Amino acid sequence: MKTLSNESMKPSLLKRHLETNHADKKDRDQTYFQRLGENVKWQRLDKTGQMYQKGAGIVKASYEVALLVAKNMKAHTIAESLVMPAAKILVKHVIGEEAVAKLESVSLSNNTVQRRIEEMSSDIADQVIAGVRASKFGFAIQLDESTDVANCCQLLVYVRFTQNNTVKTELLLSQELSSTTKGKDIFNVLDNFFKQNELDWGKFALCAKVLPPKLLSCLNRVIKIVNFVKTSALNTRLFKLLCEDFGSDHICLLYHTEVRWLSRGNTTRRLFELRDELLIFFMEKKHDFQKDLEDEEFISRLAYLSDFFGALNHLNLSFQGPNCSVSDFILKLGAFVRKLDLWIKNVERKRYGMFELLTTLESEPNDQFSQEIVHHLSLLKAELMYYFPDVTCCAYIAHPFSVDPADLPVGTGEQEELIDIQADETAKMKHKECSPMNFWVSMASSYPTLARHAVPQLLIFPSTWECEQVFSSMMTIKSKSRNCLAAPRHDFRCAVSKVMPRIDQLVEKKQMQPSH
Repeated sequence: MKTLSNESMKPSLLKRHLETNHADKKDRDQTYFQRLGENVKWQRLDKTGQMYQKGAGIVKASYEVALLVAKNMKAHTIAESLVMPAAKILVKHVIGEEAVAKLESVSLSNNTVQRRIEEMSSDIADQVIAGVRASKFGFAIQLDESTDVANCCQLLVYVRFTQNNTVKTELLLSQELSSTTKGKDIFNVLDNFFKQNELDWGKFALCAKVLPPKLLSCLNRVIKIVNFVKTSALNTRLFKLLCEDFGSDHICLLYHTEVRWLSRGNTTRRLFELRDELLIFFMEKKHDFQKDLEDEEFISRLAYLSDFFGALNHLNLSFQGPNCSVSDFILKLGAFVRKLDLWIKNVERKRYGMFELLTTLESEPNDQFSQEIVHHLSLLKAELMYYFPDVTCCAYIAHPFSVDPADLPVGTGEQEELIDIQADETAKMKHKECSPMNFWVSMASSYPTLARHAVPQLLIFPSTWECEQVFSSMMTIKSKSRNCLAAPRHDFRCAVSKVMPRIDQLVEKKQMQPSH
């Protein structure tokens, strides 16, 4: 594996080198040396050879830059138009001019970056699907759909599963819905994906929204008021100046977005707080909205909706987050149902102190409006109980050390294991240090019966928080300037996934294909 100088290529010098250093081979024929030459070439191409190491480094650099582009949700052309020129400038001034030439061999063209991202996305998907298949306690899913900047409907599905004694939450599917977005359309897409990847069905829950006609009419009127001000640049500027002149706490209204639950409470509260400024604004314009803002019943309903949606926002936010489990949701849902019962009794007794904004009004709700509130709260309670009829879970999931074993089923082994775990000091310490989900996954080998009942319930998603929070990433990738992208699922998966692509394995496959 040595390299000789050009001077050594003279026949006389080559002959002397052969006879001096390789005397045992001086009588071999030409074919023998040809075979040796081929072997040397292959040795230079194997994983230990300098040529392989150099080539692998170049390909790996290309993959890692492409991953960086995807993680930052940038256009593929940025690698060739910005990253490479910037790298050359840095290398030129820090290392030297001779090192710049080495960067020329790193391919960062638009097509190369796209191909690298697609390969890494497929590798991440393979890892997630393999993890879901191997999950000891099954898996749970959540899904949501939304419309992007090009009016294409994007479906997102997240999955939660166990792997190596830990709980993983990952993007399972990102796909555009080409036609309608009915329940059966979403089901068919998901069912086909499950069949193609040999996955067994899990279960998930849906949410619903109910409002009586008059309250719904009030909400629709609020949306029209907001749209009248916000959709006109002139009206927005004039209303801002009006609020500034009055020294208001706010200078603008907030849009209501149907796909974002929290926007209802924010929109109605902001409009209630700026109701006096809006009244003056519409009086100057002589608009019909003036009548709404002068109507005491409308203002009362607006105050109630603001209070009610604020309470829903608080409930919704309480079970959002990466570590929130269904046991937390059940406890908080049960508490909210009890609050609804209490509020119904209070309203029936003409007590409205739990509604902050409603109590700031001079006049109390009349009998008709009180009955309307009771009817609405009763409808909401019935709706919650319909969608979540079983609001109980294993008694020992959250507090295994305070449950009486006698309360558990007989003959299942749960009673005996609960006694054992309550006497386990290591388990007690573990329970204090981590969440219930991670605790029961770590206890699976020692207390399999209890874990087999606890973990599947803890895997269930309490909300669609994961889907909702990454829709903003989807909007960043498929922005107005990139609205021709149909379904940027590969860029999207690389951007939001916690699983890292196995770049070394991808590089090794590339090295076996010299054309790449």
